[in-house]
Amino acid sequence: MADPDNRPVTMQELLVSSLAQTDALAKLLIEKGLITREEFMQKISEERATYQKLPESNGSTNTSEILIWESSTA
Repeated sequence: MADPDNRPVTMQELLVSSLAQTDALAKLLIEKGLITREEFMQKISEERATYQKLPESNGSTNTSEILIWESSTA
C-alpha cells in the first residue's frame, strides 16, 4: 500500500511492517490450529540457519541478531 504523502519508507519501517505481518499471520495460523507454535519456531530456526549461510558480501542484514517472533501466548 502506497503512502499518501509519497515519502520514502525507511528500512526500519519496512522491517517493522514485515515483522508485524509475520507475527499476525503466524498467530492466526496457530489460533486456527493449522500449525503449532513449535512447528513455527522450528521453521524459523531452519530458515535462520539457511540465511546465516548466505555470503555476508551481499550487504544483507545479519539475521542472527534479529528476533523474529516471540509469542505472548506461550
